[in-house]
Amino acid sequence: MLSMRTLPILLLLAALARGGDALDSALSDLRAAATADRAAAVEAVLALHHEIEGVLEKLRAGPAVEPIEPGWHKLEATDEKGVARPFFLELPKSVAKSGTPAPLLVYLHGGVSRPTFADDPDGYAHAWAEAGEEAGFVSVFPMGKEDCTWWSDAGVRHIRAVIREAKRIAPIDDDAIVATGFSDGGSGAYYLAMAAPTPFAAFLAQNGHPAVASGASGKQLYLRDLKLRPLFAAMTADDPLYPAFAVLQHLQPLLAEGADKLRLVSYETGGHRPSYFEDQRGAFLKFVTDTPRDPLPDEIDWWCADPATGKFAWVEVTEIGPGETDAKPLPDLNIISRPGKVRIGIQVDRNFQGPGVKVAKVMEKTTAAAMGIEEGDILVGLDKFRIADLPALSKALGKKHFDENVTVIVRRGDKELTLTGHFPAFMPEPYYKRDKPTARISVRHEGDAIEVTARNVRAFRLLIDPRMVDITKATVSVNGRPAETRSRRYDLKTILRRYGAEADKGRLFTGEIDVRVPAK
Repeated sequence: MLSMRTLPILLLLAALARGGDALDSALSDLRAAATADRAAAVEAVLALHHEIEGVLEKLRAGPAVEPIEPGWHKLEATDEKGVARPFFLELPKSVAKSGTPAPLLVYLHGGVSRPTFADDPDGYAHAWAEAGEEAGFVSVFPMGKEDCTWWSDAGVRHIRAVIREAKRIAPIDDDAIVATGFSDGGSGAYYLAMAAPTPFAAFLAQNGHPAVASGASGKQLYLRDLKLRPLFAAMTADDPLYPAFAVLQHLQPLLAEGADKLRLVSYETGGHRPSYFEDQRGAFLKFVTDTPRDPLPDEIDWWCADPATGKFAWVEVTEIGPGETDAKPLPDLNIISRPGKVRIGIQVDRNFQGPGVKVAKVMEKTTAAAMGIEEGDILVGLDKFRIADLPALSKALGKKHFDENVTVIVRRGDKELTLTGHFPAFMPEPYYKRDKPTARISVRHEGDAIEVTARNVRAFRLLIDPRMVDITKATVSVNGRPAETRSRRYDLKTILRRYGAEADKGRLFTGEIDVRVPAK
């Protein structure tokens, strides 16, 4: 067995043996290194004794990666907590042959609350894979389930791990990663845009809903954050789950505020299917291949309520709370619920073939819980309607109203039970909860002067790229007052470690500035 002391030497010798530029080879090895080998790959680069600027220049150019065989692959990605989960990757022949960094499409499947990983992504995933062959982008398909939903911390870790693994084995353009998805996957794309957008160039949400991302995650999210990256939202008017009018109620206010990166497409028919895919194919493919990321925007205006969701590009909120010099509050953009379709309060097993609808989970404090529906029950009737499948259940629920009784027939084992309940009266409430103070940080820089407007932010961190700001000359003011700062420059080992974790040429920071918001 090789020791950790021996491995960096072997990597260095391998780089030298390949000829050409040894630094190029060593950095390619670092980009392609598995998690367990990254520390050794860092040491192999350091053993070449290059100056930081020379290494940064090579990393910004994008180290080459020897791709795996083209085609469809089932793989595993291990996240930063050591959890391995499956994903699929489709590498077009043209991309594998050229070796030129290509856009990466991250497709999130629907039905993410299933109890186990599916054997294959949904059928729409294969349509995207075929489109990738045509347009020349790599596609990855993370696999989710009930403990790894797209709006959970575990799900986000998995998505990040899938992206990192794709960069290890395929030529990926770090500034051309687009997240898309259908149904739960569409809602997941909204979640990433509001909670973890930094790696992505853009988002394409299909038949999802931004409020699902907020409610299901339990996170305090902000519609305003959808303005910072390009967003293409596609929907159908007759979708029984997320009809266009309900989604547009949340997105159109952004247009009124000048969200020039938002594009909306709505079709009258199609139901809960991306039936518009072929019609929008050209626009979708252009969006994926021609929407580059700006990794270092000059101006940032980010809203959050938790440091975990307080990170965007080169700004990180590290402490939240009211301050003595807070900026004045701006109007919040929230949506108050209106009476719509009643919900019974279950998650369904989408792998169940019927007849009936099998209950995968009963949500707490819902009509289903109150009437005694249990996990594993099979719904076969609702009032006078027979329930053969999920569309039939949606249609039957569409006939019901708030503050109304309901009768459900379920099969439980070899018994058929009749259960009665009541849909509660409708109570309007905000879709996006506001239990915690809203933190807002608006940052802009001109030269080495960084101006910040902040509310409910006590401390934050600025990650510094030397092409943007000279850390030795940087000045920071918050709400018009000079701020207390503490700067730290990274050594080459730190830079390489960070690069090894993300493999992102747009995030080659050489230092950081910790800022404490000044008191009066």
